[in-house]
Amino acid sequence: MVTKGNGGCGVMFELYFQINDNEPELQSVFDTKAEAEKYMQRLIDSKSRIKSWYIRKIQRDGYWLYDYGAHNAFYMIKEVEE
Repeated sequence: MVTKGNGGCGVMFELYFQINDNEPELQSVFDTKAEAEKYMQRLIDSKSRIKSWYIRKIQRDGYWLYDYGAHNAFYMIKEVEE
């Protein structure tokens, strides 16, 4: 699900999923970080094999890392210029 653009200006938020040491896979692009986080939660609830009891959010240089309890998988949200 790729959201519509926000008029050609500003930033967008890319949601990635990474498992093991594989390359992160782009899941979708959003107008706001809140939309990306909401969609990420829906993916965790519907696709994860484990029950997520917490989500730990870690800010890194240029992106946020989301640890949701899986020992080998996580989500990332990157802020990018549109």
